[in-house]
Amino acid sequence: MPTIYLSLGTNLGNRERNLQAAIAALAPAVRVLAASSVYETAPWGFDDQPDFLNQVIQAETDLSPTELLRFLKDLESELGRQPTFRYGPRLIDLDILFYDDLILNTPELTIPHPRLHERAFVLVPLAEIAAELVHPILKRTAGELLTDVDAEREIARAEEGGIPASLAPFFQEYDLSKLDAEQHWELIAERTLSFGNRAEVRWLLKRYGRARLVKWLRQMGWRRLPKRRYNLWCVVFEIENRESVLREKQSVWPY
Repeated sequence: MPTIYLSLGTNLGNRERNLQAAIAALAPAVRVLAASSVYETAPWGFDDQPDFLNQVIQAETDLSPTELLRFLKDLESELGRQPTFRYGPRLIDLDILFYDDLILNTPELTIPHPRLHERAFVLVPLAEIAAELVHPILKRTAGELLTDVDAEREIARAEEGGIPASLAPFFQEYDLSKLDAEQHWELIAERTLSFGNRAEVRWLLKRYGRARLVKWLRQMGWRRLPKRRYNLWCVVFEIENRESVLREKQSVWPY
């Protein structure tokens, strides 16, 4: 029975449940042998969307590559995925990475996945469960391919909360697994900007990006954060027009 590797991703709704539902729905056509940890990663290809949860599984199947592709696309639809633009947000994404050591290139399907060697969100979980797996075209292991990408670029084990240990005490009263992606990132932004030191706020900036955080501060974040933190935010975010931001702040706190 062929051994396959699949990549799973989600950034809409309850992301943890989306992954769990997808894996549960694979049987009996696909038998899961191993699953990586779940990782939270920045979007790839289009930045203005929530962060993803990603996972890789090893499995067995009697389906042919084409049958497997059709099965996975049907499963995505059954789980609620809606059509979107390339690299856009999605409820669930199921991709074939490897099918034994098969090399296949058709208009419908390419195996191995043509961009897996460029993506930390694929290589990190893949190397966790199959570091010695050899790419049949590149002739390098998953572990070796991982050394060529920036694996620290906004990728963290979701089980660890995706936050620095020093910030963990400020999240103890919250169950992050019950939040959707937008609620999750807003809570992290609010708590980090309220209680974090400069290094932790810089971590937040690296994780979510300057544009997204400044936009959030200007649209709604000012109202939810302590006034005494204002100078720190401006320094860390390097807001160029300080007076303009001050006027926006004063419109919320006119005292």
